[in-house]
Amino acid sequence: MGWGDRFKEKMRQGTHISKDLHHFKGTDNDRVKQMLKEADDFAARLKSFLKHVDASTASTAKLINSTHKTMTTPLPRVYEREGESNKAVPTATADHSSGSIRVNELTAITQKLESDLKMEVYAPIDRWLDVHKEFSGKLSQLENRRLEFDNARRLHGRAELVRLI
Repeated sequence: MGWGDRFKEKMRQGTHISKDLHHFKGTDNDRVKQMLKEADDFAARLKSFLKHVDASTASTAKLINSTHKTMTTPLPRVYEREGESNKAVPTATADHSSGSIRVNELTAITQKLESDLKMEVYAPIDRWLDVHKEFSGKLSQLENRRLEFDNARRLHGRAELVRLI
């Protein structure tokens, strides 16, 4: 059965218009359609969630990088005029890197965060999305087989009706 016959059968069932067997009812597929719709909605929600996690991860990495640069950059110096030459000379600089923020650990924290996200968030979601994609493909094949089956039932019913007449 070609795609044209499947298309015709799908149209017959969708419009409930058929010149033969007014009592013919196609194979019920509502349960599968509901499951697929819910799975598709969930997959879309997961993809949106991953985009938000990506944006948050990128933002966090930028913040930590900016914090690291800011905390390791020396403070602006104070300049004084030197003796008779009147030349500006910097005085001693203040070191603010010895504060409560441990800037050297920021990179390690970022790497651990990314590693944990990959292992505990991305990996299971990616596996689920792969299975969903495979499931959707199999359901498409199943729908084609269902239409072929209904078309064969319709043709068989038509032949039986002609034989009886």
